[in-house]
Amino acid sequence: MTTSRVLSFLCFVLFCLIVHETGISGEQLPERHQLVVYAINGLTAEMAMARHMPTMAKVFQQGGITAKMRTTYATRSPVANWIGIFHGASSVEYGCDNNGCNNVPRMDPSARSLVAIMENNYAYETQVFSEDGQRFNEMLERDEDVNVHSHGVCSRGVFEDVMTYAYDDDVVRANRTIILVNIMCLDNLGESDGYGLENYVSRVLCLDKELASMTKALWQRNEEATTFIMVANHGGLMYNHGQFNLDTIAVPFAVWGYGFRRHASMIGEPTTTQEIAPTLFKALNIEESASRTWLERAITSNIYSSNSTVESARYSDIAELAIPQIDEEECDVVFTIRHGRIRDFYVSVRIIVSVLIIAFAISMFH
Repeated sequence: MTTSRVLSFLCFVLFCLIVHETGISGEQLPERHQLVVYAINGLTAEMAMARHMPTMAKVFQQGGITAKMRTTYATRSPVANWIGIFHGASSVEYGCDNNGCNNVPRMDPSARSLVAIMENNYAYETQVFSEDGQRFNEMLERDEDVNVHSHGVCSRGVFEDVMTYAYDDDVVRANRTIILVNIMCLDNLGESDGYGLENYVSRVLCLDKELASMTKALWQRNEEATTFIMVANHGGLMYNHGQFNLDTIAVPFAVWGYGFRRHASMIGEPTTTQEIAPTLFKALNIEESASRTWLERAITSNIYSSNSTVESARYSDIAELAIPQIDEEECDVVFTIRHGRIRDFYVSVRIIVSVLIIAFAISMFH
């Protein structure tokens, strides 16, 4: 009897070691889980508030949202900003800002993205719906174009594809899935027409309805265990892309659903985009954020449901949400030469004025 108990105990210890080494946490991470990430290029913090996104504002209330999140370097490259979000640290290549290189946390080149970790260690399957599919896929360290759905910038292809995916019962889905929705249009409109101006604002209003529709459709697929994140890689001002100032580096960040408290308060929480990956892993009880190749700091406010008696929001919380009808013709954005000419005109005026000032200064010395 004693020998039997010893063997049973040793088997139990061996099982625990296997679970620890493989990262499996059956009690913590649901067998069926869905992570949805809305990654939006160029969405300013101001535009993510209720005035411009009234429908999604009601969704955000189910979790937490802040307009205080900051990127740590200028927006010289959209890839640089996504690296900070999905890798939990600055990349080595882009680890400098206008204030110098010593102010920016660095990442070990071997550090993996949160997508790669969840795919390799926790059997997640990823679907990428993007207006820049190839580059986004490479940034996520996904070598093959498997489950990558690319569409033209400012087309409605991403929205339509996601809705088809959500409602098509014939689609074979893994038990654990990551759905990445990457929108480029706002950034392009900001650069061509101006951040916060008419075309930009109109597209935000359309995006508000599209995000709400996608949220309801995707959440319905897994009502009990779906986690949502919305984040932008940078904000912007008129023709100010690439500068390191608060208007450009301020980005909105919202979380709701499984792992996060219902009605969490994050409005005034000072955070950085590099805290997103550790925060997600903490909410899902994944231990990878403790790796030395990552920044270890997660968002410290009480937003997690796993350590609280407060439950996460569920699909039933938004099931009756009324979403204004999407006017397809109104939401379609067609770029014309006019957009480029607006920016070229301002650039030309600035060059001419600079030349005149220099010429005037030279004439004063003669």
